[in-house]
Amino acid sequence: MKKVRASSGQARSPRRRTKWLLAGLAGLALVPIAAAIWLLGLVTIERHVGYFGPAFSTGGNAVYFLERRSSGVTWGFGWEHFTPPARARAWSDTLRLRRLDLSSGAVATLEAWDRTPIVGRTLSQYRGRVFNHLQAALIPRDDGSVEYRLELALPRVPTADVYRLRGLWAAGPQRQRGEWNGAPAAGPGLSQPVVDADRELFTLAGPESFPAAIVLLDHADKSIQVLQQAPAYAAQYPTGPTLASLMTISRKADHDHSREMARIQRERVAAYRAQGLTEVEALLRAGRDLRDLGYYPKPQRWVATALTPQALEAYAGLQRLDLAEMEFKVGLFPDLEQAMASPGTEIDRRFGRYLRHRDYDSSERLNTLLETGASEFLVARAGRVFHFRLLPAEPARRRRGGALN
Repeated sequence: MKKVRASSGQARSPRRRTKWLLAGLAGLALVPIAAAIWLLGLVTIERHVGYFGPAFSTGGNAVYFLERRSSGVTWGFGWEHFTPPARARAWSDTLRLRRLDLSSGAVATLEAWDRTPIVGRTLSQYRGRVFNHLQAALIPRDDGSVEYRLELALPRVPTADVYRLRGLWAAGPQRQRGEWNGAPAAGPGLSQPVVDADRELFTLAGPESFPAAIVLLDHADKSIQVLQQAPAYAAQYPTGPTLASLMTISRKADHDHSREMARIQRERVAAYRAQGLTEVEALLRAGRDLRDLGYYPKPQRWVATALTPQALEAYAGLQRLDLAEMEFKVGLFPDLEQAMASPGTEIDRRFGRYLRHRDYDSSERLNTLLETGASEFLVARAGRVFHFRLLPAEPARRRRGGALN
């Protein structure tokens, strides 16, 4: 009887089935691993939209802002303080300088850039800013143009690669389109103005350092208007921003405080200039006025009182310094001399220790008095005696908004 040999195809079929079975089992084993990686966020697809640097136009009828749209992939842990940084690679990163008309709601694009320096690079960054935080400042001008300053710092151990984009948008020939270039870190500053009368602009924090919305708060009636919102806004702010949260970051009180100080300074400088003082003298006088009004802190000050022989007896227990005229001529005590020339007037004490002259030890004796905490003593000069009182330094008394402490 002849034996029938199995064909090669028949012999291989069990092996194939075994290979497929093993491959299937391996695939099934990888499913929970892949699911765990995805659930832990170790690999993520990132798509973000954010709004940066809003500022009012001159007149306050429009708002300029920068819109950023980015997409890419990340992998790795990237949990700050606990793990190494994650890796991120952006597929796209576009910017648009835009103008929102507040009366109509129409939005126009003024400039656009189709990529930033992060595109095509693998970044090492922590989650929360995987595509790097964009710093942006917009400064609208009276002629309708807008100065823009942008900066990105890409991490590179031990420092960072800093890129800057600066330019000027204008409808006319003065337009200067900015392009990205490497530069030392300088910081673009802040957008201005963000306060217009009773209205103030805010950006709301969003995922991965992409602000989720631009909000306008009217401080007069406490109304809140969302001017622009990214796709992440609805989930992150389901009931919208609250007045309390906006007030904690409001800059209006600082703005009003600075404007009030500037107004007073302008008025005082103009008044002193009209009296014949130079510009420098007028500025110094105005600065002193602002300090006296409580806008600036006060240093220690001397107040001198001339004493008659009869009044001198009441101060017999105080220490006395007898100063020679030469000590004033060589400039050892300019503040004491000024106080004696203007009795009852507060005169700023000179900063630091009084310098010693080789022929006199009065400076050392005065320094010792002050170091021991003495705030009153007598000074004798050319047959006259003065009672000196040292007033303590005072902080500024006027808080933000002009209120007194």
